[in-house]
Amino acid sequence: MFVAELAGVPIGIISRFESTKEFFLDYLTDQLPMTIVSVFDEEMMMEDDEISERTEQMVINGKIASALADYNAFLMRTAVISVDGQGVGFAAPNGVGKTTRALLWKKALGDRVRVINGSKPVFGLRDNGVYAFGSPWRGRERLGSRESVPMKAMCFIERGDEVSLKRMTPDDAAMRLMQQVMIPKETKQMCLLVSLLEQFVQTVPFYLYTCNMEKEKPEMLWEEMKRP
Repeated sequence: MFVAELAGVPIGIISRFESTKEFFLDYLTDQLPMTIVSVFDEEMMMEDDEISERTEQMVINGKIASALADYNAFLMRTAVISVDGQGVGFAAPNGVGKTTRALLWKKALGDRVRVINGSKPVFGLRDNGVYAFGSPWRGRERLGSRESVPMKAMCFIERGDEVSLKRMTPDDAAMRLMQQVMIPKETKQMCLLVSLLEQFVQTVPFYLYTCNMEKEKPEMLWEEMKRP
């Protein structure tokens, strides 16, 4: 067993394949685990009808998503950057441009921007707000760090002819969030996740971000997000 720390939670992971430990290498810790996940052959076979490094990681990912819910945290498919020390998230279906947005803002704003995670960060609810934490799920570009950042804004990305940023209602944001998060299979953890998402949309402003690479000006969009 090895222990990986995600969003401040030490998780013990019992795995068969050495590649699984290598995947979590940057997040290994000597701390005692607060919870433990393991994988059985039957679970790998149910996932994709084979026992392999890939299916082991698939099962472990799902179990970690479930375990995190007990500690006010969850995994979400999004890219998160830190702008002037405040977090901005870009969520979208695969291929729409969440990682592209992160890189575009980095190019436009330079050292003011740090990429926290380019694919699947951990979000954690704390007493003073919602934070995004780096994770080993960095995507194909391997963008990310072990840093964390308080969230200032969450954006759902859509392509369009004109660039716009429209504030979303909590109900609309919650519906879209359910398509982006990793949903636990267990009823208890699923209920915990729903509660966390309800708090998320009530705490952090959500926007519908219509994008067009040729017309976007991240500086102006950031100024709009900072308005009360």
